[in-house]
Amino acid sequence: MASSSFQLLSMGGTSFNKRKFEREHALFNKNGSSSKPRKNTSHGNTAFQSEHLPTELDFFASTTAAAEHTAAQSSQKSTTTNKRTRQAHKHEADAASGSESETSSSEEEQDDLPAPPVQKISLSGPTPLPRSFKTFDDFLTSSKTSDDSLRHNLRKHGIHHLWGVQGAVAGALLDPHSRDVMVIAPTGSGKTLSYLLPLMLRLSKPCRSTFRLFKNGDSPTAGEQGIRSIIVLPTHELALQIYNEVLKLCEGHAWRTILLEKSTEKAVVDSTRVDEGSSVPLGIDILVATPERLHKLVDSGNLQLHETRYLILDEADRLLGSDFLPQVEPVVKACTNAHLQKCLLSATMEAGPEALARCWLRDEGVRIVVGLKDAATTTVEQKLQFCGSEIGKLMALRNDIAAGALPPPALIFVQSIERADDLYKELVMDGLRVGVVHSNRTKAKREEAVRDFREGKTWVLIVTELMARGLDFKGVEVVVNYDFPQTVQSYIHRIGRTGRAGRTGRAITYFTLEDGPYIRTIANVMKTAGAQVEPWMLNMPKPSKNMKRARKMKPVDRKEVGGGGKNPIKGDVKRKHAMIEASIKRKSKGPQGTVRSTGTQGSEPALQIDMDE
Repeated sequence: MASSSFQLLSMGGTSFNKRKFEREHALFNKNGSSSKPRKNTSHGNTAFQSEHLPTELDFFASTTAAAEHTAAQSSQKSTTTNKRTRQAHKHEADAASGSESETSSSEEEQDDLPAPPVQKISLSGPTPLPRSFKTFDDFLTSSKTSDDSLRHNLRKHGIHHLWGVQGAVAGALLDPHSRDVMVIAPTGSGKTLSYLLPLMLRLSKPCRSTFRLFKNGDSPTAGEQGIRSIIVLPTHELALQIYNEVLKLCEGHAWRTILLEKSTEKAVVDSTRVDEGSSVPLGIDILVATPERLHKLVDSGNLQLHETRYLILDEADRLLGSDFLPQVEPVVKACTNAHLQKCLLSATMEAGPEALARCWLRDEGVRIVVGLKDAATTTVEQKLQFCGSEIGKLMALRNDIAAGALPPPALIFVQSIERADDLYKELVMDGLRVGVVHSNRTKAKREEAVRDFREGKTWVLIVTELMARGLDFKGVEVVVNYDFPQTVQSYIHRIGRTGRAGRTGRAITYFTLEDGPYIRTIANVMKTAGAQVEPWMLNMPKPSKNMKRARKMKPVDRKEVGGGGKNPIKGDVKRKHAMIEASIKRKSKGPQGTVRSTGTQGSEPALQIDMDE
C-alpha cells in the first residue's frame, strides 16, 4: 500500500530517488517486501507492523491503539462468549421453571435504566383533587379494561418507569368525574406519554371490534363510534412524531389511528359516514391533526365531531395564539359531546392564553404545574457568548466546530428562512454534513431532512422556529442559538430540544450588540434554572414592555450571515419577489377593496399558518 503511494507520486512525470530516500522508503516497506499489498491474516500482524513505526511518524498513535484494539477485541470476544453462555443457562432455567424469557430480559433491562428524576408537582383546582399514580402497576390496574398488551409495548420500547408528570396527569384524566386538565411542564419531562397512556385506557377497545358487533345487530354504545379522540398539534412535523408514538403503543391491537393529511382526508371523512349494509360508521380511535386542515373539514361540514369524547391540544399556548386561534376555536365548538374531556399541555403558558384556556375547561379544570412555571429545564448547561457582529458569530461557530464543542448531532437555530439558507451554504462549503428545515421547503423535503438527522446521515441541522416545539431528538447534545431568540418562550423551547428524558445537554446562545437590550431577560431564565450567569448581565437595564412587544412582532434587522458586503444578485432577487408579492396583493383585492392575507416571502411568520403543505 505504501509502494502504491510512491507510484502515485511518480505518475505526474516525476521520479522517486530510492537511494536518496532509502531510510524513508524502508520505513514504509519493511524488510524489502514486494510492492504488492499483503493481506493481513490476523489482528496480531497489524499490531506487529504498527509497533515498528517511529514515534515521529505515528501521527494517529497507531502503535498504542493497535495494541489496545487487539487486547480489547480479545477481551470483548471472551466477555461476549461468557455472556452468551450465562444467558443460555438462564433461559434453560427459566424454561424448566415455566417462566417466560421475555419477562426475565425485561427485568434485566429495567435494572439498567436510571430512575426518573424527582419532579416537584403542584395541583390546583376544585376539591377534591385527583390522586396521582406512582408506578405503572398502580396505573395499569386502575382500569378494569386494561390488558397486558400496553405493558408489553412499554417494556418493548424501553419504558419501565412512570414519571411524576405522567402519574399526575393520568390521575386527573382517569378521575371518575372526567376532569379537564391544563398541564404546564418543562421540555423533555414526559408530557406526551402523560396523555397518551390514559387515553388508551379510556378508549378501552378499538372501534373495529365494536364495529363488528354493530354489524351483527348489536346496538351501538356511546363513545364507541365516530371520531373518538383528537390530538391537535401546531406543525406537521410534530404531528408525525406523535402519530408514530401512538403506533408504538397500539402494537398488537387493531386500533384505528390516522394522521390527517391531504392523502388521508377522504378516509377520515368516510369514517364518519354510514356505509351501505351498515347502521353505524366505522369510526376512528385517535385522529392526529394540525389546525388548518382539521378546521377546513369541519367548516365545510364534511366532518362531524359530535361523537368526540377526548380533545387534546398539545403546545396549547401556540394553538391559543393569534395565528392558530381562528382555526382552533371552531374545532373546539364543534365538539359538542356532553361528556367531552379536554386536556391542554405546554412547556410555557403566558397569561393571555392561560386565561382563554380556563374559559374552555369545565369548572376551570385541574391545573398541573411541574417545577416553576415558564422555566427552562435544569438538565441543560446554558451559556451566553458575545460575538460582536455577524462576522464574529460565524467565526465563533466555526471555532466551536473545530474545537469539538459541537459534537454531532447538533441543532442550530436562526430567525428567518433566508438566514437558514445562507448559513447552510456557508457550512456546506466547510465540508460539514448539514441539513436545513424551514417552512419554504416542501413537506417531503422537511421529512427527509428530519429523517436523515435522526439516522445520523446529517450531523448538523439548521432550523427556524418551525422545529423549536415538541420535536424529540434524544441524541442531540448541543443546541446553538445562532440568532438571539425573540422571546423567553422561544428560548425555553429551543434549548428544550436537548437534555430530554433526564439526559444532559448544552445550549450556546450567540449575541451581538443589537441583542444587548434583551440579554437580561434570558439571563434571568438561566439563573432560575441554576446556570452560571455573569453579574453584569443581571445588572443591565430591563427592556420596556413596548420593546418586548416590538421584538415579539418583528425580529432584529441583521446583516447577512457572515457580515459580507452587499450582494447585488440577492438584492435583485428580493426586489423581484417584492414586485411579485405586490402584484398578487393588487389582484387579490375584493370588490370592497379588501385584501386577502398572504404569507410573506422569506420571513418565518408565514409558517405559523399551517405546516401541512
